[in-house]
Amino acid sequence: MSDAITVTDYFGGCPHCGANHGFLNVRAEHWIVCDAHKVKWCVGSNLFSSWKDENERIWRRNAEKLLGYSKVEPLPEGTWSSDAAARERQLEARRSMLNELLAAAAEGAAPATCPAFARDTGGEDIPF
Repeated sequence: MSDAITVTDYFGGCPHCGANHGFLNVRAEHWIVCDAHKVKWCVGSNLFSSWKDENERIWRRNAEKLLGYSKVEPLPEGTWSSDAAARERQLEARRSMLNELLAAAAEGAAPATCPAFARDTGGEDIPF
């Protein structure tokens, strides 16, 4: 891919640039942000114990900062096209592949390998 967005973080990256500038807690809820594009996404609640070491003042400051950020769906780990239409096709292919794997698992089948996933992982064919 000549012009690509690379996401290296488990919790995803900004859909505009792939960045992840860390997380902010609002009570037990964890929000990851991209400060450059003023976007945020929630990764869960009570995953990181750091919120227990914070207080109302910190949570209020974090919540005020997050008010200026737009909620987005992050890009998953991987390398993605910077072209929105091409990236959506890549994401749809990934979703389709994951749905097939989930359906096979629910039926008790064990697919040997998944070539689509291998392409997303740099050609490494990973057995499931």
